Amino acid sequence: MQLLIVGASGHGSVVADCAEAMGVYNKIQFIDDRFPTRNKIGQWPVVGTLADIIHFTDERTQVFVAIGNNQVRLKVSKVLLEDYQLDFATLIHPSAIVSPYAKIAPGTLICAQAVINPYASVGEGCIVNTAASIDHDNTIGDYVHVSVGARLAGTVNVGNCSFICINATISNNINVGEGVTVGAGAVVINDVPDNATVVGVPAKLVNTQ
Repeated sequence: MQLLIVGASGHGSVVADCAEAMGVYNKIQFIDDRFPTRNKIGQWPVVGTLADIIHFTDERTQVFVAIGNNQVRLKVSKVLLEDYQLDFATLIHPSAIVSPYAKIAPGTLICAQAVINPYASVGEGCIVNTAASIDHDNTIGDYVHVSVGARLAGTVNVGNCSFICINATISNNINVGEGVTVGAGAVVINDVPDNATVVGVPAKLVNTQ
């Protein structure tokens, strides 16, 4: 099976490394709009632009969007799903611990040493980054990024397109809205409204849109 990764960036190399570690793909290639100027990332070739993607897919090809920005990842994914109806991969690093009772939607990356505990649900197109943990009964919306080392306690809800920055902590039974940014190292002990930014210990609201 082939994996075609959209986005030849540093994050893209993490995606490719995870996919290679899984041992299920015999070919890993990239699509990036900087082609042909960018024709390689690490050991993996860049073969064309997004407009060319249909020429590199067949029934044995899965696609993964490796774009860190949540909104851009959502936009590109919608085009590929709705216009091209491509088969999206779900990538889980072998060192991650994912409960058999958790649900992981297509297009999501679970990085090395991440933990997903029982009855957690992680939506489409999410990034659960290195050593992040999502505890029991969490509901993570679509196109969310849970960054490196972030910790979500039990029964946390996170809305679509939110960004939980590095080493942030969210206490149990907290609702985090859509489009939220939780700052690096923040400790969230109260609900967070849509489109807000919270920072600090304990986390305080600094911005709403």
